[in-house]
Amino acid sequence: MRRISELLEVLKRITPPNGVIRDRISEILKENIGVNIDRSKISIKNGIIYVDVNPLIKGEIFMRKDFILNTLKREFGDKTPAGIR
Repeated sequence: MRRISELLEVLKRITPPNGVIRDRISEILKENIGVNIDRSKISIKNGIIYVDVNPLIKGEIFMRKDFILNTLKREFGDKTPAGIR
């Protein structure tokens, strides 16, 4: 019989679905930039977040990039994407 701690270790390694992370990125951007970005404009590939928006909004996102990534890291831990482009 397996111990509960062993089962919890397995759960820690499960990566949250990209949809959950994309929803949270959209919420963070709305809270901090004031722009509602649809989750269909956000994609995650090879550990990098890609946001398909106009250059003005993209500039605002890059200015707050560290804050966004740190917020995601606090919520999702090691499963957080490493960058934004």
